[in-house]
Amino acid sequence: MKFPFPLALTFAVLPALFQCSGSAETPKEKPKEEVKGGSLEERAKREAEASLNIPATEKYDLKIYKAYLNDDGVEDAIITINRMEFAMDEAIRRDKVAKAAEMGYMGNFNYFFYYDGAKEKFSYPVPIPSSPTLPLEVSFGAITSPTSTDIVIDYRVMNSGWRNYYTLLNSRELGLIFQWKVFDYAGDDNPEAFVYELEEDLSPVSKDIKIYRSKLDNNDEAKKDPFKFEPKITQKGELVYHFFYDPRQAKYCIAPDSPFKK
Repeated sequence: MKFPFPLALTFAVLPALFQCSGSAETPKEKPKEEVKGGSLEERAKREAEASLNIPATEKYDLKIYKAYLNDDGVEDAIITINRMEFAMDEAIRRDKVAKAAEMGYMGNFNYFFYYDGAKEKFSYPVPIPSSPTLPLEVSFGAITSPTSTDIVIDYRVMNSGWRNYYTLLNSRELGLIFQWKVFDYAGDDNPEAFVYELEEDLSPVSKDIKIYRSKLDNNDEAKKDPFKFEPKITQKGELVYHFFYDPRQAKYCIAPDSPFKK
């Protein structure tokens, strides 16, 4: 990848992290009455197909990640949608197959929904501009507070890997609070890679995010297929970034002692 940030995300990320101002992005809950009946997977499929205009003939990947995301005692979920087949069909339709493949089919083909289990409602679909050659990867952790369940989403942008952190705002809506890359230039001669660590540092409640320089252990695999390889990043080098969570603005900000090393 020839630029340090995904073009669609650059202007959203820099003010949020370095100036630490403004409000976090939030997946909005749909106000309409949800169609009930059937399993969560069946309802999620109906919701995805209706919201994204997915035809019945299209093959797409839907995954459900369940967790208790608020304090109402009812299990919630993050639901991801990957439309790789649609991305390929779009490239054919536009007669740009070779260029799309070279760019990892970059576009809005990966989405996620937040499902509120107590209200039985889905959020609007949230696009994550990325390469759909791999679906979004979702994990959970107590990051903004010991009692919270926050969401971490990993995704690909061409031959780089990125990570988004979300937390629940106002007990109902997820807000984007942090976004940074995990590796870059995979398959090139001088790839970049980073180790993330969550540490109790500036705040007694939330965890700081410290990012250390590392190396991509399996760059040879990335040279064969930079869009689908599974990165191996194990070595921890020098600290390059230090971020802390500001609950007033619901986002991570650069810490005063961050080295800002490039």
